[in-house]
Amino acid sequence: MRFLLFSVSLVICLSLTGQDYKQLVIEGNSWAIVNWSWGWAWTDYLFLDGDTIINDTAYTKVYFSTDSTLQNDVSYLGGIREDTINKEIFFNHNSLMEEFLLYRFGMNIGDSALVSSMACYPIYMIVADVDTITDELGIDRRRMLLDHWYDWYDEYWIEGIGSTLGLLTAGNFSCIADYNQELLCFSRNSLLNYMNPLYNRCFITEVTIDEQNTGDKQVQIIPNPVSGTSVIKISGDVQIKSCKVFDSYGRVVYEPSVANPKIEKGSLKPGIYFLKIEVEGREVYKCRFLVQ
Repeated sequence: MRFLLFSVSLVICLSLTGQDYKQLVIEGNSWAIVNWSWGWAWTDYLFLDGDTIINDTAYTKVYFSTDSTLQNDVSYLGGIREDTINKEIFFNHNSLMEEFLLYRFGMNIGDSALVSSMACYPIYMIVADVDTITDELGIDRRRMLLDHWYDWYDEYWIEGIGSTLGLLTAGNFSCIADYNQELLCFSRNSLLNYMNPLYNRCFITEVTIDEQNTGDKQVQIIPNPVSGTSVIKISGDVQIKSCKVFDSYGRVVYEPSVANPKIEKGSLKPGIYFLKIEVEGREVYKCRFLVQ
C-alpha cells in the first residue's frame, strides 16, 4: 500500500511539474524588439499566427512586421515548433527549409546547448544561473542567465517568452557587429505579459544627428518595402560617388549604379537592409528599407 501511495504521489508530482512549464509557441503571442545599428534605433514586431507543414512536420507560422498593429508590412519568416516534453524550441526559416534548435529551457546551471538563430552561426549557450521572475500578470516564469565571452551585457532566456535579445536572435551580441536586437515587450493577444526592466516602453525609434536627412538633401527609396525594382532618389544638386546596400550583418550585398541608382530585389532575401550613399564633399547619407 505504501508503495502504491508513493507511486501515485510521484505521478501527481511529475504531472504538476509538466503542467508548470510555460509554453512559448502559442498563437496570439507577439514580441516587440528594438534594433540598434549605426546610431539608429527602431522597433520591429514578431507574432505567431496560423499553422503550416514543413517537411512533414507541423509548425506555427512566425511573421515579421514594422507596424505595431501587426496589420501592415507583414512578412512570413518561417515555422516554429515546441517539444513540451524536452522543453525545446525549433525554428525553420522559410528560405532555408531546415530546422535548428533555438532554445532548450530544461537546462540547469552548467548545462550547455548548441543552438542557432537568425543572428548567429551555431553557438554554445552555457547556463550560468537559474532563478524565477514574476511577469506583469503575476505569473512566475523560470529564467536562465547565459554565460558569454563578453561581460558587459546579460542575456536571459525566460520560459514561455524567449531570449532578452529577441525571439529569433539569441546570442546576437556575441556574433554581430554594429547591429543588435533586444526584447522590449512580450504580449499575448495584445495583453502585455512582460516588459524588459531596462526600458519603460514597447516602442523606440531614434536617429542620430549625423544620420538624419538634413538640409536640402533627402534620400528616398520608392517604393519601400522593395518587392521588385525601387528607385533611389536624393534631393539637391549632388553627384553620387558610391552607393552600397548592407545586410543586417554589415556585409555589402549590392552596389547600385551611381549613374542610375535603383534597387533590384533579385537575390535579396526578405528582411531589413541599409543603404549608404556617399556624395561629393565626403557627405554620407543613410536610410534603411525592407525587402518583402
